[in-house]
Amino acid sequence: MSKKNLATILMVTIILLALGQSSNVPLAHAQAFSCTNVTEIPTAECNELVTFYNSTNGPGWYNKTGWLTTNTPCSWHNITCSVGHVSEIEFYDEPGGYPKAGNNLEGTLPNLNLPNLTVLAIEDHGLNGVIPNFSNLP
Repeated sequence: MSKKNLATILMVTIILLALGQSSNVPLAHAQAFSCTNVTEIPTAECNELVTFYNSTNGPGWYNKTGWLTTNTPCSWHNITCSVGHVSEIEFYDEPGGYPKAGNNLEGTLPNLNLPNLTVLAIEDHGLNGVIPNFSNLP
């Protein structure tokens, strides 16, 4: 997939985010986690995932299996890794599993510095704010 096609897909995804659900529910508190014992991806990429979790109401997600509880981020819910790097983040509607669509991501999507991220799929959530800078993505 070309950079132009990926950029277009990312932009459409972000616009859909802006049009998604919004909620007046207060965000849960950010959670501390240390990436120092993580070995399957670079520490910097782990820190980016922690930032993503904390800025999108991770403690309030319906399914946060593995997130900030194990030192294996490639096994965290909706994370895919390839050759020792985060390659996909996919939070799309998971039918039948939650009381409302999506996984209850709330808040602001951060600028992500994940050099091998090729898929960022986020649908049907209450994210808001400025569209992040995706220039650090492949």
